[in-house]
Amino acid sequence: MGWPNNQGGPDPPTQPIPSEQLYSAPLVSPFTAPLPPVPRQSSPRRRPRWFLWGFMTTLALLLILVGVTIHRLNDFGMAISPQAPFSSAMNQDSRTSVLLVGYGGPGHDGPYLTDTMLVVSRNPTTGSTALISVPRDLWVQVPPNSGHYAKINSAFAYGVNASGFAEGGQLATQKVTTVLGIAVPYWISLDFGGFASLVNSVGGVDINVPQTYQASTSPTYSPSVTFQQGMQHMDGATALLFARARYNQPASAAGDFARAYRQQLLLKAIIHRLKSPPGWLDIPAVLNALQPAIHTNLSLRDAISFLSAADFTNGVRVPLTDQTVLVDAVSSDGQDILLPAGGDWNVIIQYVQDHLNG
Repeated sequence: MGWPNNQGGPDPPTQPIPSEQLYSAPLVSPFTAPLPPVPRQSSPRRRPRWFLWGFMTTLALLLILVGVTIHRLNDFGMAISPQAPFSSAMNQDSRTSVLLVGYGGPGHDGPYLTDTMLVVSRNPTTGSTALISVPRDLWVQVPPNSGHYAKINSAFAYGVNASGFAEGGQLATQKVTTVLGIAVPYWISLDFGGFASLVNSVGGVDINVPQTYQASTSPTYSPSVTFQQGMQHMDGATALLFARARYNQPASAAGDFARAYRQQLLLKAIIHRLKSPPGWLDIPAVLNALQPAIHTNLSLRDAISFLSAADFTNGVRVPLTDQTVLVDAVSSDGQDILLPAGGDWNVIIQYVQDHLNG
């Protein structure tokens, strides 16, 4: 008989407890138990030191290049104009016109008589550009209101010989403004040597020659060079002959009017080359070629801005010829000259306005 329990009943029978029901706490010491793994923080990858040195070296070289370029442009701008190179006085919000002047320069007969007088007039509202070649034989008063008459190509020469290039440019723009009836306050001049050097500095230019002809600068037609119709690549000397020659055969390629058209073609080709990415690499050579030969009353900034914005490729040609508003005449001293039709200078002004507004 078993012992009574605390309930007053008999003791339960003693039975062994199955081993699988036994529980034993793990014998793990807190001092010896492994700690749970701690996730590692990924550290940023450090670029190799050579990369940093390479970047800094490249940056330094670029800064040096920019500094040298700015210094070179500043020197160039100061050499060609009295205006501060990076200043701006040109209002391009309204029609703006610039006279481009080409002349022989030292070593030529009549070194400052202008072979080329081309007005580039840009309308910023429409983006259109007009190209007006002013014939060298227009019979005008030089200087203005003097009562002394001469061909308009002598205006620049008169001023240069009197007081230098600034005066020459001012007299030329005054006469062109009066004749055309539009404000032409700005001018850029370039002599023949500088022109040829410019063409060579860009590696030559490609011109689509409008017709086959023999070209010469001599009234005896000797020596002469044959230009074939179609695309031709021209170096400086060839391009200069293409632009200057007026004693040409056949007659349709001769004279000032045909020459003015070729000068416009050549100007378009040069500007196109300078605007192209390959032409950018020629800029140092271009500056060297132009610096001793170019003069202007524009700042370098304004000159670049205007010429870059002008549309020489699709520019509207305004031909002043004896087939439009001019007539051939002979001066009292026997010179071949040009006058406005009917002796009315307003005919030219109205003709120009019609083309600019058309």
